[in-house]
Amino acid sequence: MEIFERAQHQGLIGRATSAEREWRHAAEVARELGDPGESRCLDLGTGGGLPGLVLASCWPATTWVFVDRRRRSETLVAWAIEQLGIGERATFRLGEAASLAREPALAGSFGLVVARAFGPPAVTVECATGFLGVGSRLVVTEPAGGDPARWPAKPLGRLGLAVGRTATAPRFVQIVKVAPQEARFPRRTAAMQREPLY
Repeated sequence: MEIFERAQHQGLIGRATSAEREWRHAAEVARELGDPGESRCLDLGTGGGLPGLVLASCWPATTWVFVDRRRRSETLVAWAIEQLGIGERATFRLGEAASLAREPALAGSFGLVVARAFGPPAVTVECATGFLGVGSRLVVTEPAGGDPARWPAKPLGRLGLAVGRTATAPRFVQIVKVAPQEARFPRRTAAMQREPLY
């Protein structure tokens, strides 16, 4: 809990919620999804480490890459990785997700990508698809009252994605990579923000 209280103090997790409640929610997501075994996983825009640090703790065979563009996130998550004793299977990469998703060592190489409050749905899925291999999945934790219209089939299809399932307790949507994305995706962050897919 100290990790997320520190993250909240540093502005990496919003103050409108409690660190304990966020930890419990991530642990419930881990239980609902089930342990993926020796999967390579990525926390997209990790911020204060939610939900990735919790999932990494719950699933001891998984390996993790935590991605964020903020140096303070890198500092906090590197410290948290050490505190949790998961340094042999967890690393942090500093940079823009859209650029990192095109690196050969990261592109298409993850079985699971998770995201919480990364950005608008269109930006989240476009960044995530670059990290996912066909058959892999993206899990996005949802706000209360999340609207299924946030994940429309046609634009997701251009990214090789399809909605797999949604859950209301705990709240998340699971999106599956069913085909390779069009070669131009993911675009640069500025292009995604200027002309979102939907």
